[in-house]
Parts: sequence; structure tokens; C-alpha cells
Amino acid sequence: VDNPLNHPQPVHRLLCHRNGLLCHHPSRNQKGRLLLWTNSIDVLLALPDRSIYNRKTLPTILLTSYRDGIPVVGFSAGLIKAGAIGGIYSSPDAIGTEVAERAVELLHKGKPRKGYPSHLEAGVNRQVAASLHIRLPTNKEIEHWREAL
Repeated sequence: VDNPLNHPQPVHRLLCHRNGLLCHHPSRNQKGRLLLWTNSIDVLLALPDRSIYNRKTLPTILLTSYRDGIPVVGFSAGLIKAGAIGGIYSSPDAIGTEVAERAVELLHKGKPRKGYPSHLEAGVNRQVAASLHIRLPTNKEIEHWREAL
């Protein structure tokens, strides 16, 4: 996807579709109730949406997905630690570094740089993966992919 923001489909659905996965992002119905999944899915892609993923709903979402054998891909180190199989996220240090770099660019160039964060981290929860019988790449493989980017 060249620029996911200009694509008519949400990027998580586009990426899952291209990789042959049935993806689902929970939503709320008209009464505000959290809707998890109504049919079989391969992976739950958690996007940072506080109306869906919060202290009140996360235990239910993680336990239900775990019970149903559905891996959750998270958006923070905390979510991965809590039970997501893995994810890509920006740590607070990385966000601070990114803000500082963009502020310097703004001062020197007069306009802000647009785009996605360049300081990302990947994390995995090997215990959850093992429980779901999913083989994850080794730390060495992940580091190799990171260096290739």
C-alpha cells in the first residue's frame, strides 16, 4: 500500500485481504455495545481506539480471543504483555526522539514533515504464541528484518 491514508478501504482490511487472512476490528453497535466477532477469523488486529480497547474491555477481548484460538496483534508493549501475540509500536522514548527530530526539521525547514513514525519497535509474546501453537520468528530473524527496513 503506497499511502494507506488515501485508500478507500481501511488499511488493516486491505493488508489482511492481500495476505489471505480474515481480519476483524471490533466495533460498537447502535446501543454502544462492544461487538467482537460473529464469524470465524484468523487474527484480531487491535488498533488504538480507546472506545474499544480500554481497561474495561481489554480483559474480555483478550480472554475471548485466547479461548477461541485467535491471535491478537497489538499496538503497544503493554497490550503485548497483557496477551497479544505481538505488535509494532512506538515506545515513549521513540516518540520523544521523533518529536525532537521533527521539531528540529521544522525549525530548519519551516514546515513539518508528514508521515508515519520512523522509530518503531516490534514485540512478541512467546508464551501466548506457544499456547496457541503458533511458531513466531526468532529474535534474530526479527532483528534481521528490522535492519533490512
